[in-house]
Amino acid sequence: MGIFYAYYTSPIGLLEIKTTKDTLLGIKRVANERYTMIQNDVAALCIAQLKEYFINQVESFNLPIAFESTISDFNACVWKALLTIPLGSTCSYKELAVKIGKPKSARAVGNACSKNPFIIVIPCHRVICQDGRLGGYIAGVEAKKHLLSNEAKKRLSI
Repeated sequence: MGIFYAYYTSPIGLLEIKTTKDTLLGIKRVANERYTMIQNDVAALCIAQLKEYFINQVESFNLPIAFESTISDFNACVWKALLTIPLGSTCSYKELAVKIGKPKSARAVGNACSKNPFIIVIPCHRVICQDGRLGGYIAGVEAKKHLLSNEAKKRLSI
């Protein structure tokens, strides 16, 4: 199984897209291109949908995602629950913990969000602190502010 890397310069910085021939393995923000870029169909689809997302033309992503076999069941559960948070909405770490049936695991939910390998596509940026503070974000708090602001504008235009 070959691993391929593509890059997309987004409004929140350079995104590295890791794929196989037919599966998206991850998206993360990086400072510079670390690998030779080889864009395949999955990467091209991902970049097209990211572009549409940033110009408010897409509300959700339709990509062939694969979680690594080494992830915990808890993290997979959190990441799947993140997909249920609507565009332009937020929920607290505690609310997400309750949603997955683990009401005392808000910190663990935050930890799972910090390990999300698919930024933007699996919207961990939509999770905030119970008191309304933004909390952290794997791509930085400024990126989280930008994404939430962009989504709020999209939600108002629907």
